[in-house]
Amino acid sequence: MPLSPAKIKALAAEAEKFGPDLRYPTSGEADDDDEGGYEIEIEPGVFHFVSTRDPEADAQERTARLKTAFRAQRQMNAELKQWIKEKIATDPESFKGLKAIGNIQVLPRSDGRTRRTYEQIIQRILTPDGARETQAAINAHIQRSNPESPSLKDWTKSMPKFAIESLRKKIQASEAPFNQIRITSKTTLADLHRKAARMLAKEGVEIKTTILITHDRVFIGNKSWRIGTTTASDRTYRRVNIRVDSLLNLHKPSVRDPVGLQENPIG
Repeated sequence: MPLSPAKIKALAAEAEKFGPDLRYPTSGEADDDDEGGYEIEIEPGVFHFVSTRDPEADAQERTARLKTAFRAQRQMNAELKQWIKEKIATDPESFKGLKAIGNIQVLPRSDGRTRRTYEQIIQRILTPDGARETQAAINAHIQRSNPESPSLKDWTKSMPKFAIESLRKKIQASEAPFNQIRITSKTTLADLHRKAARMLAKEGVEIKTTILITHDRVFIGNKSWRIGTTTASDRTYRRVNIRVDSLLNLHKPSVRDPVGLQENPIG
């Protein structure tokens, strides 16, 4: 049976009973104990935010919201199918040899919590502590810092587009060795975690660049060093002194040299 406008309105009203965070009804009066808020548990030198909301009630209300969405989706697609059929029947010549297919997807409105959780997990992985931790430890860290964050238990799925875009920016802004991580649009949280752990474990960074040696300078990537001399056992040797941090930053363009070459002293 086609979904009537009145039925659509009724379904929408039912869905709106739940707040955008899917946790508690927006209608009705608040309880005296302000259920759904936060309590602060204080230990010496440590502050923990502890959620007072019931996880089981959260799960039940999420399920109810999803059921409402799926029911609306089934009914709206039934009405759409009927509308397509009637439209073709009114003008069969225009649709001769054609097939019309339509689909409506109804989902609970996002409250942004999943996006924030991705941001927090990515930020944690791109640190020495996070790279060494297990997935469970990282999730636990996120839950301690933000109890209302949804838990992302499956790290093997491709990350959403917004998470990949955020990850690219965070990698560029990260310190070595994490700024050398390479990702694709199919990268998962598990992939990122493995790469970060590997980078940290080998304590090395692979940098592909060009080395040019002249009579008085050595050019490596976007930086240059003057060639000096040293004497040992009555012999004179040409040499350059290069700091490791200078090598780790070779991928970064110089902000002091407009042509991209940064001169470094001998020592």
